[in-house]
Amino acid sequence: MGTQKARKGPLASATQYKVGTVMKGANGNMWKIVATAAGIKRWNRVQGTQKAASSIETLRALKKKYRVTTTGTKEEIAQGLWRVRGRAMKSEDLTLLLPLLPPKTKKEVSKLIEDRAEKTVTDYKGMWKPQPKPLSQMSRTELIRHLREFRDAWEKITSRNTDLSDERLAHENDKGLRELLEFYYTEEAKILAEEWL
Repeated sequence: MGTQKARKGPLASATQYKVGTVMKGANGNMWKIVATAAGIKRWNRVQGTQKAASSIETLRALKKKYRVTTTGTKEEIAQGLWRVRGRAMKSEDLTLLLPLLPPKTKKEVSKLIEDRAEKTVTDYKGMWKPQPKPLSQMSRTELIRHLREFRDAWEKITSRNTDLSDERLAHENDKGLRELLEFYYTEEAKILAEEWL
């Protein structure tokens, strides 16, 4: 009687998730769902994850992308990125940090990546939406309307004050309104909204 080969990839079936989903496998490596030419979804090991994560250039790029100024060893930079921007980071970027994180943090980040893969958000309930037009082309009335819509959605779902009272919005100049509104159209805001939904 032959011995059964141990599964290396994620235990979850690739057919349950969309193409591009990234998840930690049974062997500790990261795996991504790809589709074959016939359209069949399967897990494919993410190549070069260990090498890419250990690259100082990759870490510098992530520091710049997420506007984090942490310094130190590669491990300290990875931990700083997680500590400062953690849940606002894209899953692909978190995957790059995994090999450099301490075991307890690695477990937390892996769980976050898996949870995101399992819970695909399509309705952001007003907490995020694509930017309808450039901020520079929005009138003051439009800027305030969009900020109020985001404020109301975020405060309703998170039960937290966004510090965007009508009084504050009335006293902000147009440049200040654009700066406040800019965040709500970012990828970071989208990821944070997914965390709450």
